Amino acid sequence: MILSILKGIGILLLVLLGIIIFILFVLLFVPICYRVDGKYDQTLNGKVSVTWLPLILKAQVTFYDNRPEYVVRLFGGVILTNTDRKISWLGRKLFSNEDKEIPDDNPSDQIIDQKEQSSENNKETSTMQPPEVREKEKTSETDTEISKRIADTQQKKTVISHPKKKKTFYQKIKQKWTTFKTKLHDLILKIKKLKHKKDALTKVLHSKQFKRAKTDMMRYIKEILRIIKPDRMEGYIHFGMEDPATTGEITGVLATLPFAYNEKFLIYPDFEKKCLDAEGKGKGKIFLISILILLLKIVFNKNIIKVTKKVQTILQA
Repeated sequence: MILSILKGIGILLLVLLGIIIFILFVLLFVPICYRVDGKYDQTLNGKVSVTWLPLILKAQVTFYDNRPEYVVRLFGGVILTNTDRKISWLGRKLFSNEDKEIPDDNPSDQIIDQKEQSSENNKETSTMQPPEVREKEKTSETDTEISKRIADTQQKKTVISHPKKKKTFYQKIKQKWTTFKTKLHDLILKIKKLKHKKDALTKVLHSKQFKRAKTDMMRYIKEILRIIKPDRMEGYIHFGMEDPATTGEITGVLATLPFAYNEKFLIYPDFEKKCLDAEGKGKGKIFLISILILLLKIVFNKNIIKVTKKVQTILQA
């Protein structure tokens, strides 16, 4: 009996382990596919779609005369959109911003109404009372007013009897001078701290570790571009800046991109006038396993860790 129970528990654990491995395999090795198709000539028109297992996640953004419209689907139902499409139950649960029902009557207004009603009731009861009782109430009210006036005059006398001593001209100047000295001292200390931080940062920036970390980061940026680069890209871009030198610099930067200057995607720099128009379409895929490996490389890089720690200690000092 015990052996059969243990056997059943072992089978359940193996099934759960298999399900977890399958989910991890799907998450890491099934690619996120994207497709881009657009045109820009003073206005942006186009479409961008991203799918990851079409039955699970699908997102689409369309541009028409610079106006974006987006639809995000999860398990077939719309969860986010700025169109007239109906949002699913899951989307309402995850991203609903509906305000709670506010009661019509404000509690402060209710309190004011209660006070007004109580005052009206008191007036009615006072009119119903006999004249002798009214005269007694009036005399009691006058007595209380007289006692309040006496108390106020006594407080004024006590205040007048102990006037505050006015500061002399010399004391005022002395106080202002001390405050100015403290502020100047604090400012000098802040300037010294900033100078010390600047010197420490310049040492870190000119160190060999920073140069190694910089080369590693440039290599990681190239790997990121390689991961997200489209498998197929075709179109053109025609651009020009006011200064021809900046146009040449931008052309040099674009030349380093993996998809630039191929047979189907062309770059036309214009050194005579300022302009920008482009057209293109492409598609590609991104594997999460490659992004995860790259993140682990960045996190466990010794040079980057040491440089970041040094910069943090300098800034927190």
